[in-house]
Amino acid sequence: MDSITQIRDLLDTKFMDNREINRHYGNDVALACDLNFADLIDYQSVEGNLYTQLSRTIYARIATHWYAPPKF
Repeated sequence: MDSITQIRDLLDTKFMDNREINRHYGNDVALACDLNFADLIDYQSVEGNLYTQLSRTIYARIATHWYAPPKF
């Protein structure tokens, strides 16, 4: 959680709740995801921006990493 605190301090969001942060920065985050991760996901199969698809993919990979890691 230190990372979240650092970002909130950097962007001066100390007095904003999560919904306000999402309203204010959500479109910028979605655009940044499109620009930086478009080559990792089949973009033709995604409607709109990549943010939702990326979130689902990342959460699934984190869960797999922690709860079902590959056995070598």
